[in-house]
Amino acid sequence: MKTQKPVIKVFVTSSSKSFLKEVLAGIEEEGVLYEVETIEYGSSKEMATTAASESLLETGIGIDEEMATITICQLPTNNPLQSYSCLDNDKLRLAGSNAARIVKGIPLKY
Repeated sequence: MKTQKPVIKVFVTSSSKSFLKEVLAGIEEEGVLYEVETIEYGSSKEMATTAASESLLETGIGIDEEMATITICQLPTNNPLQSYSCLDNDKLRLAGSNAARIVKGIPLKY
């Protein structure tokens, strides 16, 4: 079910919450709202796809123990827009920033 607010949905596993701070900082820097949901397990790709399908903005992020993945509703689960290693804080922030930039319709950062 889609959330009623225009937000980027972020799904994170309970064991990956330590990576959440940088992703959310990237979203906040772009001035876009988000909503976080903790789930027990799942791959970043699967979570991102589900998050996007539940977002009015049709943009979602999934964070597991290894990767942070961004996708939009129109893309298949096995072909997300971008994935970043959770071992690099700069890349995690970039994931959040780029998800927000998709919503704003401006060029992504690389």
